[in-house]
Amino acid sequence: MSDGGTRPIWIDAMLSLRGEGYRVWSYLYWRQGSNGYAWPSQEGIAEDLGLSVRYIKRVLKELEAGGWLAVEWPCGPGRGQAHTKRYT
Repeated sequence: MSDGGTRPIWIDAMLSLRGEGYRVWSYLYWRQGSNGYAWPSQEGIAEDLGLSVRYIKRVLKELEAGGWLAVEWPCGPGRGQAHTKRYT
């Protein structure tokens, strides 16, 4: 069935991603702010989703390799910012 136009990205993700990849991607999509970035810690993602940090790291790498996620290390002033990843 055709959607009659461009589908929202979350529909493409739902149809393309499997298992925990979809859960993690959806979580980050939900957590993004008005600037389009999400910046929860990997520990926070793991705790919120009931997964291990090691597993979150693996899923994030898979999402990035598949083009579903961009990961940045922002530079700038402020305490701790150099150690916080941003996800888009």
